[in-house]
Amino acid sequence: MAADSTAPSATSPLRDVRARGVQRTVLGALVLGAVAAATAATFHWLEPTPEPIDRIVPTVLAVAFALLAWRQWLRPVRMASTLWIAWCVAVAALAAPTWWYLVRSLRSSELLVELLPPIGAALPPVLIGMALFARPRPALWATFAAWLAVAAPVLAYLAGHPAQAWTPRGLDLVLALGPGALFIPVLVPLVRGVEQRFDSLHREGERLQQLAERDVLIGLYNRRAGERFLGTLLAHARQDAALVLFDIDHFKRINDTHGHPVGDAVLIEVGRRCAAALGRDDIFARWGGEEFLVVLPGATAAGSIALAERLRRAIRAEPIADVGTVSASFGVTVLQPGDTLAQVVQRADEALYRAKAEGRDRVVSV
Repeated sequence: MAADSTAPSATSPLRDVRARGVQRTVLGALVLGAVAAATAATFHWLEPTPEPIDRIVPTVLAVAFALLAWRQWLRPVRMASTLWIAWCVAVAALAAPTWWYLVRSLRSSELLVELLPPIGAALPPVLIGMALFARPRPALWATFAAWLAVAAPVLAYLAGHPAQAWTPRGLDLVLALGPGALFIPVLVPLVRGVEQRFDSLHREGERLQQLAERDVLIGLYNRRAGERFLGTLLAHARQDAALVLFDIDHFKRINDTHGHPVGDAVLIEVGRRCAAALGRDDIFARWGGEEFLVVLPGATAAGSIALAERLRRAIRAEPIADVGTVSASFGVTVLQPGDTLAQVVQRADEALYRAKAEGRDRVVSV
């Protein structure tokens, strides 16, 4: 966070919320699928004389969805592979009884509309799931493949048996597996359009947040952002954290002698050197004028003093063009339980004042 002046001003909160929401939705869908399959299996196991396939398929589906839900709970980052496995299992669970009863109807005088399980209600959720969660092109191919495997054979059978097609169950199957199922791929571009709009708004929100929380001259966080990060740290009552406040020694003299453009160049160079010496989790902000603030999550008193010394040496390590060697004075304090923002900043400011009073170019801790 400290070294990259173009990083988002937080850990992409909108994107994180969205990812967690999608992961939870997938987990919920898998749990509901497992419950639905278990319910169907229970009914079939309670039937006096059920077909073996009616017991086997929903039982296997319930177990598979339960295992996939557990996998999604443990490994949410593997959501994509979990979804594809769930889709394959669901399509197989629908295709197996469809073809079983279709072949049986063709070989006997039994009516398919009386034998077929309620695939007209089960197929659309499978297709919708792919339309919502898969990438556009794979989603279109997946929904088409599922339709060919499950819906197309039934529609072909009913086309050849119009007497069954005109029954209430037959009409229900024709509408559900024909126009109803084929309408679902239309959701793919619609969903992607909404998703792209969300991404666009998210990027614009990040850009505006960066503009609001970045120092225009140096590109570091500004005082507003520094106060926000420090306030968040205090709100979480985190004791292992420290605050470093420093400013450039005799900066007014630099501006008066060399002019403000040179002073700006010094600020930029000091910011660059310090950012390079800080860790990824450290928060580095321009506090105001020639004053800078560093928030150190997880830092002890000794560690924060050592880091401040490293920054002090980095600043004066090499001369800066037109100015020469530049130094800075540092005030360091460790966050205490019950600290307010004003209290911790005041302690760091007092330590900084002491560093200047004792001769500058040094680190003082309170």
